[in-house]
Amino acid sequence: MRYDTGQVLTLTGISKETLRHWKRVLPPIYGRDGRSEGYTFHEVLALSIIARAVHDLAVPISRFTSTAERLFSDSAAEIRTTGRALVLCITGSQMTFTTEDKLPDTGTMAIVRIGPIADKLRRSVSEDHAHTEAQLDLPFQEARIVGLRGLRSGR
Repeated sequence: MRYDTGQVLTLTGISKETLRHWKRVLPPIYGRDGRSEGYTFHEVLALSIIARAVHDLAVPISRFTSTAERLFSDSAAEIRTTGRALVLCITGSQMTFTTEDKLPDTGTMAIVRIGPIADKLRRSVSEDHAHTEAQLDLPFQEARIVGLRGLRSGR
């Protein structure tokens, strides 16, 4: 399923202006507009993780610019694994997905727990499913909708 901009704003709790800014600095969503294909669940999860780090822990969005590609791809892989207490560990020099029992031995770090964020998103999506329509992925890779020329009404 794909989620449009309005759904992403509701699910992540970020503002339209914040998403607009992030689309200029985060390579995985760079330049997306309201007419694009929408966002996948793992992209919404990655944006939610970033939102928690930015809003709750005051991590500047610039820290995510160079690691965004990895964060988005890792979040896709990590949501498939279950039964692990996954966290995004943010230290002075790096950001990595790990488990709570394998946190680095460093004096200062911030962590964002992935499980509660993913669970909250899944609940929100399932609760709103009756009220929210998401775009379904097309079953083939290079699908494009093309305009029809020469069809004019009333002339």
